[in-house]
Amino acid sequence: MEELNLKDLLNYYLKKIPIIVAITLLFLILGYVYIEKIQIPMYHGTTTIILVEKQDEDVSSDVTSNELLINEKLVATYSQIVKSRRVLDQVIDDLKLKDTVNELAERIEVTSVSETSIIKITVSDRSNKRAVRIVNEIADVFKNEVTEIYNLENVSVVDEAIVEDSPYNVNVIKQMLIFALVGIVLSCGIIFVMFYFDNTIKSKNEIEDKLKLAVLGEIPTAKKLTKNKRNLKRKKKISNEDIRAKDIENKAFDNIDNDINLKKDIKDDTVNEELSDNKTKKVATKKKTTTKKTTTKKATTKNKKDEGEE
Repeated sequence: MEELNLKDLLNYYLKKIPIIVAITLLFLILGYVYIEKIQIPMYHGTTTIILVEKQDEDVSSDVTSNELLINEKLVATYSQIVKSRRVLDQVIDDLKLKDTVNELAERIEVTSVSETSIIKITVSDRSNKRAVRIVNEIADVFKNEVTEIYNLENVSVVDEAIVEDSPYNVNVIKQMLIFALVGIVLSCGIIFVMFYFDNTIKSKNEIEDKLKLAVLGEIPTAKKLTKNKRNLKRKKKISNEDIRAKDIENKAFDNIDNDINLKKDIKDDTVNEELSDNKTKKVATKKKTTTKKTTTKKATTKNKKDEGEE
């Protein structure tokens, strides 16, 4: 069997702490769901009875040791009578219970206090008030049945049952601690199995120990960036992208402005050319008109001169 390196095992556990925490939290959640949604709260109803021989007025009231010894022997017998069908049938009829004799007997616990003639009767039930009614009724019916069976009135009730406020089977703190411990133990066991069956080589020392080869060199691993460094890097990247986007946007606007200006220049040039053409045309028209008038005047003058000569 391969020897385990406790230092490596401890380092492996430290690396797997998130797994331990996750499994423990999972068991705590499961425990809370079990306590609140699944577990049925049960209540106890407890009464105590004592076996005492009834004394006549003429007889001394001191209880002898023989009587105590007899009563102690009767405790075992009386404990069986408490859970007998004769007693429980009458209890079910008196309280109108829906339970059968066997179901009710399973929820009854009869114990005797050591070195005494005291019998403790305990009944468990989902309802704290119903548990009290059942156990008090059992004590009364048992007392009457013993009187009929043995013709003795040696049973007396010491303490009647009282209503309990909290269930006996629910202890939130204790149960949550148990679930947490189970989660920790289970997660540690899983991690130990993972470590034991992990055959990968993690350092150069393992290569030298397992393969008996000398390591000539190693490539260092890149250190992981911390969360703050990653955030700063992301912010820088985002800011650079924003700057680039703004530059592109500004260039686009500049191009649009240049196009608009170019169109305006072209339009102005066209208008100026049209205006110059119109002016040229007007000048040419004026010249033509002036020439025509001059020619007409000259022709008229010449005609007048010719008429005068004739």
